Amino acid sequence: MRAGTHWCALYSDPAERERARFAFLREGQRRGDRCVSLVDHLDGALALDHPGVGRTADGHRPAVHRASDVCLRAGQFSADRMTSFLTDRAHRPAETRPPLLRVSVEMGWLLRQPRAVDDLLLYESTTHQAVEQLSAVVMCVYDLPSLGWRCWWPRSGRTKRCSWTAPCW
Repeated sequence: MRAGTHWCALYSDPAERERARFAFLREGQRRGDRCVSLVDHLDGALALDHPGVGRTADGHRPAVHRASDVCLRAGQFSADRMTSFLTDRAHRPAETRPPLLRVSVEMGWLLRQPRAVDDLLLYESTTHQAVEQLSAVVMCVYDLPSLGWRCWWPRSGRTKRCSWTAPCW
């Protein structure tokens, strides 16, 4: 994945979310990227002890923050706060060639906001613009059932678990 990539992963259950998140972080650790995980609940951060997502060769672990602490100000989405967070972590003045910033963001916090649709559009467009300017890759992870979406398989006539990835913008 090249710098400036912003994409979405959609999942049907927590196990799918964790598979996507861990694969994304493991790849970043393997490449020497600076990894950050923004989670809905800090108890989910304990799962970063998952096999394969541990310390890098230089002893670093992915930084973990509660997404609402990073992206909300006074309970409302703040584009400035979120952009500042990404910019601060992507640029380190002492580094001549900083590593790629790799950020995984669980999006449940945003979908629970009173202005969820407006905030979703603002979040995605702001993130996309910021990531284009940074040495960063951001994966936003959405829960399909929270969005009211299900995958339909015509042959069986039933809904089925699914996951999907796509560019966010």
